Amino acid sequence: MCTLYIVGPYLLIHHKTSKVWHHLSLEYYGIFDVFNYLSLLSLKIQTTMGKEFNIYYYNNNKQN
Repeated sequence: MCTLYIVGPYLLIHHKTSKVWHHLSLEYYGIFDVFNYLSLLSLKIQTTMGKEFNIYYYNNNKQN
């Protein structure tokens, strides 16, 4: 099981089984690179683990 968190300019990836955190800076990587990475990660998880992953989005930039 893998959980993805988008917190501000960072994408955090947490692997529940190994309890490992990975992070990508959304400012450094282009948004298309991030989506390509997510699609590859999804494919890798489905093929190797056969498990789904959840995506949680937290918006830090509250605008009134």
